Amino acid sequence: MSVMGLFFVFIASIAVTWLWRQGVMSSTWLAEGEVANYPGEALSPPPAAKVGLGVYLVVAGCLFSLMTAAFFMRMESSDWQPPPAPGILWLIRWRS
Repeated sequence: MSVMGLFFVFIASIAVTWLWRQGVMSSTWLAEGEVANYPGEALSPPPAAKVGLGVYLVVAGCLFSLMTAAFFMRMESSDWQPPPAPGILWLIRWRS
C-alpha cells in the first residue's frame, strides 16, 4: 500500500505547489495602494480545453489508483490465483 501513499503524496504536492503559485498565502488585503493594482484582475480564466484535460487526468488518476488498490487487496485473498502469462511470453522463452 506504500505505492498508493506515494501517489497521494505526489498529488497533494502538486496541489500545494499550484496553490502556492496562485498566491493563496499572500495577504492582499494588507497591501497599500490602489485597489485597481490587484494582481488577480489581470488573470484571465483558463481555456475550457485546459480545464477539461485537468478533469480528465484527475478522473483517470483516481480510477488507476482505485484499480491498483483493488488488485492489491484482492491479491491478499485466500482464493487468489495469479493471472495467466500471455502466449507471447512463451514464444520468447522458447526461442532463447
